[in-house]
Amino acid sequence: ILSLLESESSIYAGTRDGVFRTDDSGNSWIKLGGTNDTTMYSDVWAMCELNGVIYTSMQLYFDATVYKSTDKGSTWIRCGMTGLPFGLSFIKGLEGSGSNLVAGTDEGIYYSPDGGANWYPTNVLNFNIPSLASSENYVYAAVPSGAGVYRSLDNGINWSVSLQSTVDYVEVEAMDNYAFAGAFFGGARYSSNYGSTWFASSGFPSDASVFALGPVSDGMILAGTDLAPSWIYASFNNGGSYSPYSEGLFENASVEAFAVGDTFMFAGTDYNGVWRRLRPGVVSVQNQTNIPQSYSLAQNYPNPFNPSTKIKFSIPQDVKRETKNVILKVYDVLGNEIATLVNEEKSPGIYEVTFDAGTSRDLSLTSGVYFYKLQAGNFVTSKKMILLK
Repeated sequence: ILSLLESESSIYAGTRDGVFRTDDSGNSWIKLGGTNDTTMYSDVWAMCELNGVIYTSMQLYFDATVYKSTDKGSTWIRCGMTGLPFGLSFIKGLEGSGSNLVAGTDEGIYYSPDGGANWYPTNVLNFNIPSLASSENYVYAAVPSGAGVYRSLDNGINWSVSLQSTVDYVEVEAMDNYAFAGAFFGGARYSSNYGSTWFASSGFPSDASVFALGPVSDGMILAGTDLAPSWIYASFNNGGSYSPYSEGLFENASVEAFAVGDTFMFAGTDYNGVWRRLRPGVVSVQNQTNIPQSYSLAQNYPNPFNPSTKIKFSIPQDVKRETKNVILKVYDVLGNEIATLVNEEKSPGIYEVTFDAGTSRDLSLTSGVYFYKLQAGNFVTSKKMILLK
């Protein structure tokens, strides 16, 4: 697995044999077809979404190109290559920022303001760029050969050095005001101010390599390393420190990419497929087959609880639509969101979710009153629950 992307509750996997998609949290996958060998059998190095369009960078043999899809990968259109260097071999970074599509190639960084039809060079050329990341109007680039991490403040058009270092940075990721960088034999760094200042992350063994990074939420960051058998490390303080987090992962499964859904976190491994793990705060989701006659949200059980409790809800049959987008969230008494337990389409049925207050937001919640709210279509209701320690 070379790349992963979450979009509209679906997960896309870029493999060495084309693009696959799952619409049911990884229970089943479909191969996304095409009309030529490039879209069917390419190495898919990077994927991104920009204005509802899925973009992929594909490489068949030694030729790199970019394709786009407006229908969730059912059909693909080749983007123009005007402005990109002739004979380009790799496009390993691909990000959308503002209205620009930004590409990290083996000959530098280029951007397209028109959906990949035309490309323009930036001031970062003659470098092999293995990774790009974007957040708000900021774009970050890993630039090996001891060049460090570069940053753009204008959606990928102009670049300057953000992190100068002698190690080779091969991975960048970003979320909100945080930026993260992984290095070859150099561990990881993090920034809390859009890349203006950087700090070393602790917890990795000496000379560890970090090849993949995956921001989750609420301070949680996943890191794919070269450290067998604990390939995945996790930080719960925005990259300040990491510890092993690979329970259940196959022992020979080095990680190349991450994606995060509402319920699961996904890890794409090197020749060992895609693995998933429930997000903290969601322990289990079970579907019962009886079809209810009306919407309902049951009182959590047990209540009071410590540290976990079960919440049941019902989605009735709808003659107009077979599925409903269902959102179930937990809030404190001030209305602050604590956890998202469900945010996806659900078929009619009775569901049960387990909420664990001990892992939510990577901190143990204090005793007190909390609320959980269910929204499905026009149906909205909430109930109170009590955490008692």
